[in-house]
Amino acid sequence: MENPEQSVSVHDKYQFEVKFTYPVDPRQKEMEYHVECCMFIPQNLCVNKSTYSKEEFYSDLLKYTRFKTPVTRIGEMDSGENAPLLKLEEAMRNLVSARNVSGLQNEFNDSLKMFCSIFKSSLRDEEAFIEKNHADPAIMLLIEKYLQKSAEGLSKFRALREIFQDPHLSVRYMKMYQLADEFLSLTICKYHSRLIMFIKSSEFDLLRKDAYSAIEKETSYRQAWSYGSTASENSDNEEFVYREGALKKIMASVLFLKKETVKEGRLLEQFSFGIAAGLAMAFATGVAVLFRCRLDEFSLTFFAVLVISYMFKDRIKELSRMYLSECLRKYLYDLRTDLYNSFGNKMGFTKESCSFVSENSLPAQIAGIRNKDFLSELDNGVLGEDVIYYKKQIKLFSSGCRKIFANFPVDGVVDIFRFDVRKFLEKMDNPAKELYIPSNGEIIPVKSKRVYHVTVIFRYGMKDHEDSFHKIRLILCRNGIKRIENF
Repeated sequence: MENPEQSVSVHDKYQFEVKFTYPVDPRQKEMEYHVECCMFIPQNLCVNKSTYSKEEFYSDLLKYTRFKTPVTRIGEMDSGENAPLLKLEEAMRNLVSARNVSGLQNEFNDSLKMFCSIFKSSLRDEEAFIEKNHADPAIMLLIEKYLQKSAEGLSKFRALREIFQDPHLSVRYMKMYQLADEFLSLTICKYHSRLIMFIKSSEFDLLRKDAYSAIEKETSYRQAWSYGSTASENSDNEEFVYREGALKKIMASVLFLKKETVKEGRLLEQFSFGIAAGLAMAFATGVAVLFRCRLDEFSLTFFAVLVISYMFKDRIKELSRMYLSECLRKYLYDLRTDLYNSFGNKMGFTKESCSFVSENSLPAQIAGIRNKDFLSELDNGVLGEDVIYYKKQIKLFSSGCRKIFANFPVDGVVDIFRFDVRKFLEKMDNPAKELYIPSNGEIIPVKSKRVYHVTVIFRYGMKDHEDSFHKIRLILCRNGIKRIENF
C-alpha cells in the first residue's frame, strides 16, 4: 500500500488547515490510522492548562472525515468500467423506470453528487498540473486539450437532461439535477478564471480568449436558466457566495461521513466515582464505629466526631474522584466519534484526546525533531514553552465501506482538521512597531511588524506501517496568521 500523505495550508486569517490522506484496502477487515500533533507555544502568549481548557481546544478544532474523491481524467468521464457519467446515466434511467423504489432514489442522488465531486476534482487537478508544468514545451497543447475536454464533459452531462423529461417523475429529481448543473457551471468558471490569471503571456492570447469565452457562455447559461448564481460589479454578490458555498457542501456530502460524538469512558468514569464514594463512606463508617465503642451514644463529643468525620468524608470523596479520573484519562481518550454513511451504516469510529504536557515527557522522536534554533531556544527559554499534545485514532470497517467501494474506485480516506488560533492572539503586542534608521545623514522612522512563532510537529501513519513526520512553523501576529513555514 502507498504511504500516507499530508498537507498544511492557511485556510483564512485565523485558521490553518491540515489534511491527511490515507490509502485504504477494502479487502482488509479493518483499517486503522493515527495522528499525533504537538504545538509548542511561547509562554508569553499565556495559553496554558490554567487559561485554555480541553473544551476550548475542541471548540477551536473543526474536524472532517471523508473518502478521497476517485481519480478520473477530465476526458474520461464516460469511458472505462467505472466511468462516473455512465454510472449517473444508469442511475437516472433506473429511477425513471421504477420511480417509487427508495434504493434507486438514493442511488441517483449518490451518483449525481459523486459525478460532480469527480468532475470538480478533475478540473482542479488538471489546472494545477498546467500551472506546475508551465515551462513544458507542450504547455499550449495541454491547455487546449483541457479547455476542450472540460467543455465536452459538461456538454455530455447536460445531454442527460432529456432522460428526466417524464411527466410522472417527481419534480424533486429534476431540481436536484439542475443544482448539479449550476454547480458544474460555477466550477468551470472558477478554474478557467484561475487559468486566465495564470497564463498572462501574450503567446497565450488565443487560449485566454477561449477560456474567457467559455466563462461568458456559462454566465449567460446560468442567467437563462434563472439559477441565481451570477456575480456583478455593482453588487455585494451575497446570493452568489451563498449558493456557491451551499452547492459545494451538497455535492461533496456523498463523500463525508456523518458522526455522533460522546465522551469516552463514561461507564468507567462512573464506576471510579462509585469507588471514590465507597472509600469516603468506609472512612466515615469506620470512625463512627470506632468512637461509638468508646463514647456514650448521645454525648457532645460523639456528635463532634460524627460532624468532623462527615467533613473529611466529603473531601476524601472529591479528592478520590479527581485522582481516579486523572488516572483514567491517562489510558482513555477524551472523545469517541462514531462514523456513519448516508444510509446510516456504521463505517468506523475515531478517538481523540488532548492535554498540556511537559517537554520532557514528549516522545523522543518528536523532541528530537523540535530541534530549536539557537535564537528561538534563548527567546523561549526565558519563560519556556507550553506544549499541547493532541492524538487521534481512526478505525474504519470494510463491511460498512463495501457499498461505496462497489460503485466507485475509492482508494483513500481524508482526515481534515482546521484549527482556530484566535485564542493565541489575545496577549500579543501591537502588530506594528516603528523603528528609526539612519538615511542621508538623518534618522527616519520606518514601519516594522512584530510576529510570534508557534512550532507544530505532526506524526501520522497507519497500523503496521512506518510513521511519517512533518514540522511547520506558524508565523502569527495579533491580526492573525501571516504565513506557514514548512520544514
